[in-house]
Amino acid sequence: MMKNKSGITLIALIITIIVLLILAGVSINAVLGDNGVLTQAQNASEKTKVGSEREAIQFVMSDINIDERVGKEVDEGRKIGEALKNRGPGEWNIVTVGDQAYGTNWYLLNKGENIPGFGKAQNSWLINYKTGELIQLEENNYSNLSSSDTVIESARNNIIFSLDASSIGKAESVSDLESEDVDFIGFEDVNENSGLTENSFKFDGVNDYVKIKYDDSPAKNQDGTPYMEDGKQLTKKEVFAKNGFTFEFYGKLDGGTSYNDLGENIEDFYKGLFGFWNGNESEQAELRFGIFDRYCLYYNPGWYSVYSDLSAHGSPWNQIYDLTKAEKQNGDVKEKILKDGTIYDSQNHYIVVSLDTTKIFKTDENGSHYKQTIYLDGEKLIDAGFNSESWNVFVNEMSGLDYFCVGKCSMNSNGWWHYSKMEAYTLRLYNRALTDDEVEKSYQNSLLLQK
Repeated sequence: MMKNKSGITLIALIITIIVLLILAGVSINAVLGDNGVLTQAQNASEKTKVGSEREAIQFVMSDINIDERVGKEVDEGRKIGEALKNRGPGEWNIVTVGDQAYGTNWYLLNKGENIPGFGKAQNSWLINYKTGELIQLEENNYSNLSSSDTVIESARNNIIFSLDASSIGKAESVSDLESEDVDFIGFEDVNENSGLTENSFKFDGVNDYVKIKYDDSPAKNQDGTPYMEDGKQLTKKEVFAKNGFTFEFYGKLDGGTSYNDLGENIEDFYKGLFGFWNGNESEQAELRFGIFDRYCLYYNPGWYSVYSDLSAHGSPWNQIYDLTKAEKQNGDVKEKILKDGTIYDSQNHYIVVSLDTTKIFKTDENGSHYKQTIYLDGEKLIDAGFNSESWNVFVNEMSGLDYFCVGKCSMNSNGWWHYSKMEAYTLRLYNRALTDDEVEKSYQNSLLLQK
């Protein structure tokens, strides 16, 4: 007689284990997943903390508001947070969130600062005691800018000339921008195309330019201390020769006016942006930089006949770059930056040209080259070689050059000058090449400061 046998088969055991694993996974996800019990509990706890923090700030705001309503004088020290101030004359301090800027009447309470009766803030807040508005700021989603932050910290000691939101905002007249080494020429005939606006500076393209003394005197840092390298204080021109330069512009370009050596108004495709020259109007600059034919960057330091990567055919000393080739990624496609085929398109553009002469970038059949870099609207367009021999010849001839001019430059012949009509929000010369990261940071600052 056969006996019945009971038990679990191997297949049944495997199925049971799989079911248990699935159930365990579901249970773990229900507890630890994005919508799990623990996550929801943490979110609820966080919302409770934020709510408590908001109530503590609102209590301070209400207390001050009540006193103001009954006519009591409120001590500024009772207001928590740092007072913000719109851009304008004097010091300013703003917060930007997306396209919105917050200034006068707003206060910034930073994370970690004390809230009376509550303790340290776990978030950053914008407070308006006048309107009762209170805005929680998301971390890494806002910027706090002040009149002292317009120049990136790493490049402060390398500035030759700076015209930006800080200097413009503090000035009440053009003369406020002048110094022992900086003269603003031609701005006495103030018109709608010339001089200060609320947040920009205009060159009329007729006779306006800035003259900056840059000679063999000792170089200094922004705080007035000696500029030292390897234990030696360098002169201004020694720093320039050793490091190279950066030209930075953010604003609108709109053509300009050209004159021959007789002072006659002439038609010319070139308009100057800056140059390095001896200060004699009857001669011409050596380092020349400007716009050619409405869409090309066109510049040269001297006349030495060796070829660089961007050399114009037949005149190797001239460096030329077609800006209509510049593209910017927009989603999955690349679009032309200059949609109208000209830099004179009534749009704000960010232009940077730098030359790094601290080290050799490349060597080819034309010799060794330093690195020249061009940027447009935040995009690096090219790293190209600039013949080191050409730069060295220019440096040897630099002894008679004592001034930069910004807003005009020479070309063609002695005494021929070309002025640019432009509205500048940022206009700087540096005595070294900025890095890619520095250019990106300065570009973002320039955009933020126009909001």
